Amino acid sequence: MESLLSVGLRPAAGNLQALAERWKDEALLRDAGLAWMAEGEIGRAAAVFRALPDGPVARELRLGAAYDAGSWEEALALLEEEVQASPEMILMHADLLMLLAREREAAGLYQESIARDPKLFWSPYLNLGGILEADGQRETAGELYRRAYELFPESEAAATALLSSLLRAGQREAAFQVLERSLAVLPESLPLRWLLLELERGEGGGERYQAALRKLYAEHPQNAALGQALAVHLLGLADPAGAWAVLEEYQGPAEQPWLLEARGLAKSLEGDLAAGADFLRRCLAAGGDGRARCNLAVILAAGGEMEAAAREFSQASGQLSDRPRLAAQARARLAELHLRLGNRAAARRESAYALELDPGNGRALLLLRTLEGE
Repeated sequence: MESLLSVGLRPAAGNLQALAERWKDEALLRDAGLAWMAEGEIGRAAAVFRALPDGPVARELRLGAAYDAGSWEEALALLEEEVQASPEMILMHADLLMLLAREREAAGLYQESIARDPKLFWSPYLNLGGILEADGQRETAGELYRRAYELFPESEAAATALLSSLLRAGQREAAFQVLERSLAVLPESLPLRWLLLELERGEGGGERYQAALRKLYAEHPQNAALGQALAVHLLGLADPAGAWAVLEEYQGPAEQPWLLEARGLAKSLEGDLAAGADFLRRCLAAGGDGRARCNLAVILAAGGEMEAAAREFSQASGQLSDRPRLAAQARARLAELHLRLGNRAAARRESAYALELDPGNGRALLLLRTLEGE
């Protein structure tokens, strides 16, 4: 380092790499790669590490760079070259298989990681639990979440996984006990405090829930999920002014789809349908989904723009093809619009289509019975 300073060069990554290549200095080349890593240039670091002579240190550096660069296949190939893998490498191997959607292979390695060193980290328990839960093995998954929580009581992720598992199983009392214990260790945890609010909401006390949610949001005004939850809660109470105030307090990017959609709904509930529709169009331009398009269609219909609303409902149904119940709602609304426009054949067709998507859609059932009774 002193020699670099003596010639007036900053020890930046590019300078180090140039000198290493000029002097054919392996240690300096390694340092250049690390400097590129520190500068966030992971791809350049990986290229430098590939130029190092093979050896344990070089392989470890290549592995780390490939992993950080998102080159999962390359990282996996490097790991599979290791003859004696450490517990940490076994865990990384499993994580890479998960990233490559090879869950069954990952499950075996997570089990091996846990067996080799049960106290290494909480993630193998949670990831293995997630794989088993997706396979229908909920009880076994729950036991893994419980074990992770007991071994790592300071882990927010382990506590949240166990709580979610307990709530899915309907074990609310057990969830309350876990929350009480976890909040004693992690009193400022936002996910845990929010879970407690949701549990208390289920026990009743809407005003208390709203006050507690407001308090939490005041502490975390940059949290989009909290802002959205509070705004939606107030919109559900027909309090658009209160919802708008919450949205004004949000300290995040202004063009997020959820924020624009909520603003549009608030304006529409206040009677300003034009402003509401404008916000919903901005929401869709920012990446809003088919549900937001349905809301735009409802606003347009309320403003008398029936044909425009029909087009939006039709497009929304296509966007919601992977969510049949919501797609059915869009089709049922579209059927109503066709009826109002005097096109009974189209209304009957859309009602039938809605019932194919969701046989329990009450709006479509009622409309179809009305049409068939004529």
